[in-house]
Amino acid sequence: TLATALIFELGRQTHSVKAGLIAAVVYALWLPNIIAVWSTMQETLYIPLLLLAFVLLASAVNRKGGWLSFGVSGVAFGLAALTRSMPVYFMVPVGLLCVAIGKDRTLAVARTAALLGGFALATVPYSVALSFHLGEPTFIENHGGLRVMARYGSDSGQKPAGLVNTAQTLTRAFIESPVEMTAEWVDTARSLFHVNGGRMLQIYLAAKTYAGAVIWKIAAHLGADLLFIVCMALAPFGLVVARRWRITTLFGLWILLNITLTTLSGFGGARLRAPFEPHMIVLAGVVLAGPYQRRSPVWLGSSFVLAVISMLTVLPQVPRSLQARGDYGVNWTRPTRPKTTPIEGRVGFNLLPAKGMLSFVVRLPEHEAQPTATDIEVLLNGGLADDTQLR
Repeated sequence: TLATALIFELGRQTHSVKAGLIAAVVYALWLPNIIAVWSTMQETLYIPLLLLAFVLLASAVNRKGGWLSFGVSGVAFGLAALTRSMPVYFMVPVGLLCVAIGKDRTLAVARTAALLGGFALATVPYSVALSFHLGEPTFIENHGGLRVMARYGSDSGQKPAGLVNTAQTLTRAFIESPVEMTAEWVDTARSLFHVNGGRMLQIYLAAKTYAGAVIWKIAAHLGADLLFIVCMALAPFGLVVARRWRITTLFGLWILLNITLTTLSGFGGARLRAPFEPHMIVLAGVVLAGPYQRRSPVWLGSSFVLAVISMLTVLPQVPRSLQARGDYGVNWTRPTRPKTTPIEGRVGFNLLPAKGMLSFVVRLPEHEAQPTATDIEVLLNGGLADDTQLR
C-alpha cells in the first residue's frame, strides 16, 4: 500500500535504507492494517496523507531545501488536517522547532513561514466556508471539546465549545480536583497503549472451525501484541541513536503532542494511537538496523527510563490479551441486538456482558422433533465458570 511505501521512505530519510525496509516490513505485517479494522474510518485517508507530509518535511530538512519544499510539506499537512485536525496543533510547535534547530536563523524563519503558509493554503478556504455555514468562526472543526464539556462543563456536551472555553473548563476542573483529574488523565493516556490483539480477536476475527480460530489467535498475538510491544520497547532508543536527530525530534514532538491532546480531550483507546504508530515503527526499525549515532550517556539513560515506563505500561496487559479466543462456527445474521446465528456442531463465540449480566438463548430448529443434547461451556476471565456463577 501507499502507506507502506511512505514508511520505507521515512525510515530511509531518518536513518538508512535498511531501517526503511525493516519499518516497511513491520508495517506490512501490522495486523490492524491487514484486517483493515479502520477501513471505513478517517485513518484510511488520514495516515497516508500524514506520512506523505512527514516524508516531504523530512526531505526538506535533510536537503536544507528552500521555501518551496517546506511550503509543499505544509500543504500536505493541511490536507491531512482536513481529514483529522491534530496537525493544526502541530504546525506552530514544529515551526518554532525548525527555527530553533536551524543554523541560519533568517533562512529558518523563511522556511517556517513557507511551511505555515502552505498549511494555510490548504486549510483556510475550507475553514472560511465552514465558518459562513455555521455562522461563527470555525477552523476545520469544532467538536474537540465535546467530551470535555460533557464531563466537566455545565452543559450536556451536545453544543460544541471553543478552544478557550474548553481550556477554561479543564483548568477549573483541575483546580477543583487535581488528584482525580490526574488519575483520569493517566488512565486515558494508558488506554492509548492498550495491548489489543485479544480484543481484535474477539471482535473482528472469526473462523469456520476451531483450528482456524487457533490460527487467528496466533496471528493476533504475533501481528498485533508482539510487534506493538517490541516497538514500544525499541522506539525510545530510536529517538536518540538515529543518524538524523532533527527528524527524530520531529517524531518525538508529534508523538508527545498526540498523547497530550488526546488525553486532555478525554478520548482514548488503541485507535487513537494509529497516527503515531508508523513513527514508533520507524524508530524501532532504526534500532534493529544499526549502526547508531553515538550519543551521550544522559540521552541513552533517558531512553532506557522511557523504555522501562513503556514496558510497565504494556507487559501487565499481556495475560489478559492471551486469554482471548476467537469466534468460530458462527455467522451472526443481525448486526444489532439481539444477534442471532445458526449453529451446527462445535462452535465458540464471545459475548459482552451488560451491567454485569451475560445472557443468551439456544433454541432447537423448528423442524427438530426431538431434543438434542448440547454441552455448553462458559468461560469468565479465561476460566471455566462454576455453578455459583451461572443460573
